[in-house]
Amino acid sequence: MIYVIVRFIGYDNNNLVTTWLGKDDNKPTGLTGSSGALVLFADFMNKVGVVNKMTNQPEAIAMTLFETATGHAVTDECDDTINYPAVSAGIVLQKGCLQDKVEERSWFERLFSE
Repeated sequence: MIYVIVRFIGYDNNNLVTTWLGKDDNKPTGLTGSSGALVLFADFMNKVGVVNKMTNQPEAIAMTLFETATGHAVTDECDDTINYPAVSAGIVLQKGCLQDKVEERSWFERLFSE
């Protein structure tokens, strides 16, 4: 038995919406998620009005630099890092780096700055 179901799930700050399109006899609808269920979802959201999702960062979360090669939390003195959110209470900064950050300013900029 082949079930032909077209679905899409989306949300905003106030609503979680699941759309489902299909035929009771399981025959093809000729629709896909983006040509059927998404269109229905978008039409509904346009009618009820979209409320942007709040993106307040919790106080316990801090953007933290991690060394890409090791995954250790490091200071901004290290090179080859990536910035990710992390639970600040559990962060232990690794002492030392695989590679120290290379000075990006020119000798002229370094001479005349702090």
